[in-house]
Amino acid sequence: MALTPSMASIDLTNITGDSHDNTRDHFTPIPPEVTQLIASYLYATHIPDKAYVLNPCAATISIDLLNLASTSKTFHQQINNWAHHFLHQYRAITKYKDFKTAQAASRQRPLRELLRWSSKNCVFCGKKSARSAILMNGLRCCRACDREQWPEKITKTEATKGYNLKEHQILPSQHHAKKLLTLHPGLPMLRYGTYFSAGVLTTMFLKRDVEAFAELAHGDLKGHLKKREEARQERLRLQQERTMQAAQKKLVASEATKGEALRTAKQGSHQIIVIDDSDDDGREAVVEEDDGDGDLMFNEVIVVDDD
Repeated sequence: MALTPSMASIDLTNITGDSHDNTRDHFTPIPPEVTQLIASYLYATHIPDKAYVLNPCAATISIDLLNLASTSKTFHQQINNWAHHFLHQYRAITKYKDFKTAQAASRQRPLRELLRWSSKNCVFCGKKSARSAILMNGLRCCRACDREQWPEKITKTEATKGYNLKEHQILPSQHHAKKLLTLHPGLPMLRYGTYFSAGVLTTMFLKRDVEAFAELAHGDLKGHLKKREEARQERLRLQQERTMQAAQKKLVASEATKGEALRTAKQGSHQIIVIDDSDDDGREAVVEEDDGDGDLMFNEVIVVDDD
């Protein structure tokens, strides 16, 4: 007998064997190791554009982690166990001490203690810090540890100019998504962070991420940058040639203007002969020339003989 579509269909709502059991807890069977792994990811939060909307010094509390712990008693216990393990494992920097009695330990709240400690201290060295990590701004992090954990960070200007990338490529969330998908389909999202440096809003990227992104965008990155540099040098050479040609034309025009001014001054001048008595034998004539301004300039002396 041939199967009809209705006979071949599968009821996906009956995967537990009882289609009428809608109250079953599907989270409880999750192994504690998986729950603790989820907690470790929820602990380190990051809001890339945090500096635009929030106080740059304010830490981002892991609300998702608290919400997960509030889901059920099982999750509450498992998340607190994870927090206790974290505090105990890194007790050299957290200064965490276990309670000596079981009754005191029952009143312990490891998750709250962890969140309280991480809101005031660098999570990598334990020093007091009011600074957030640039690329993981949900965690307190001193400047030295930030440079150690995320080395070789570059600014948005260095990423765009140094690797010939457009701003809408590296920051698609701040531009029209349709334009990005049309021009550059398949490019991954870059991780970035924002903060204020000397009162200026700054966007930072990891250098290795930008290099990998540029490799995908341009293909052969080294070859692309080499051609770009050669084209830049050619533009500079042409610009220098145009500048030199313009300077030469200006010099020639200036010399021509000066020559024309001298010729005009000569044509407009005339000579005046003044005869002064010098002695009995003869008289000398002083020739003076008008320079065009009404002033007389001495030119030469001519001796006039009466004989």
